Amino acid sequence: MYFTRDYGFTPHSISEFSVEISDEIWKELIKGQSNGKVILYDEKGYPNLGDPIVLNHQQMIYAVEQKKNYILQEITNKTQIWQTQLALGIITDSNKVLLTLWMDYAGKIIEIDSNDYHNINWPTSP
Repeated sequence: MYFTRDYGFTPHSISEFSVEISDEIWKELIKGQSNGKVILYDEKGYPNLGDPIVLNHQQMIYAVEQKKNYILQEITNKTQIWQTQLALGIITDSNKVLLTLWMDYAGKIIEIDSNDYHNINWPTSP
């Protein structure tokens, strides 16, 4: 079993940051997670258990806003060509449908109330 800080547990080494761990350590980490701990990693990339970080109200709002901005930027990156094609009148019907789906998704992201972070149900991307 391997652990990679970017991908978590994998059966094979998938990057230069993969570290091999024993089945016993893997089981210990999974058990710790089920008991409310989080999996962290040290400077060499080896996983360990720690307490979850508790954010205050303002930090939670900020985190939600950051996630919303990230998703909206990803949507912009995904749809920019289609929007240009639409403006030029050269968009295909299938891409127009996709653009509409992504714009509906963007609208749902924009509507998320960051102050109500306890009850956010993040919509699924198209």
